[in-house]
Amino acid sequence: MFYIYYLFDPNDSLPFYIGYTKDYTRRLKSHVKEVNQLINTGKCASNNTLKVGTIKKIIDAGRYPVIKVIESVEDFNKVRNLEIEHISKYGLRILNTGILTNMTLGGDGSLGKKKDPEVVRRQVATRITNGNNKHTEETKKLLSKVRTGYKTGKPAWNTGKTKDTDESLKKMSNSLLGNIPWNKDIDKNDPRRQTGERNSFFGKTHDVETRAHMSEIAKSRPKYECCYCGKLNNINNHNRWHNDNCKKK
Repeated sequence: MFYIYYLFDPNDSLPFYIGYTKDYTRRLKSHVKEVNQLINTGKCASNNTLKVGTIKKIIDAGRYPVIKVIESVEDFNKVRNLEIEHISKYGLRILNTGILTNMTLGGDGSLGKKKDPEVVRRQVATRITNGNNKHTEETKKLLSKVRTGYKTGKPAWNTGKTKDTDESLKKMSNSLLGNIPWNKDIDKNDPRRQTGERNSFFGKTHDVETRAHMSEIAKSRPKYECCYCGKLNNINNHNRWHNDNCKKK
């Protein structure tokens, strides 16, 4: 399934970027990742500096870009034509014809295309040839700088995924079928159960500063707009109650 999506500033009702993708949650994260790379390295990984700059301004203002799915189709050629149609409605800033930060008129992405077998063969040969090459110390430092804060500043790899939508999670789930939980036959009073007074956080509460910090983290998470009711939600509520599951569908 391919999705036509719009990117918005939460304070603006008009999109600043239009694209298509197979996974709109991952696509939004990849847009934001380009900004993080720019901040960490001082270099823009994307050739669309206009789009990256727009997203950076939104994040610097304490907001987070919103992604909205407009249409979904199964045919690759159709989604490319739809992208061209949607982009033509708003025009491009670089051509002084509209408001979008897109660099092209659409329909030119590589998603869904099959690579030429000869190209794949050369790529594999190159990887084999370079297999014994090692990163220089300078490259290692740069990679380390890019990944600084990876565990605390970025979503987990499986955020927004389920065993029904992700092949890796499905394999993990199937591998556990038939396993007996370690605590199945353990009495509720067994000391191995970390419940009640045995829980390390029993009787404790987070202080005001910690609660405020947790609240800020929750507010800064990506918001996704339902294409039927228009509500903004976090990824869990979005996948469970909106889009294809929305009451107003």
